[in-house]
Amino acid sequence: MKTEKRKEAVGSGPGFILPPEPGKSKMNISEEIRLKRKSLREMYGGLMSGTQLKHELGCCWETAARWGKENNVGIRVGTRIKYDTDEVARVLITQRGFV
Repeated sequence: MKTEKRKEAVGSGPGFILPPEPGKSKMNISEEIRLKRKSLREMYGGLMSGTQLKHELGCCWETAARWGKENNVGIRVGTRIKYDTDEVARVLITQRGFV
């Protein structure tokens, strides 16, 4: 019962990774990136659209596009810009502690 309350209180979003349970060893940053990459690839495949990035970041489309440009994760595919899921996972995990 306590874990259910903890899960609800800690995070949201489709690709959210819960922190380790109390008393268990912490994951290092490369393990966290690997788990985030795996979850994003399962949900979105190799490339994310702007709408999917917006959903993952939990912000409006303009903010998501600006975030993608600032972090250099966008790839031009024809006339559209797609976002590499591996790079998005890496940036999300590495910036998590600095925001």
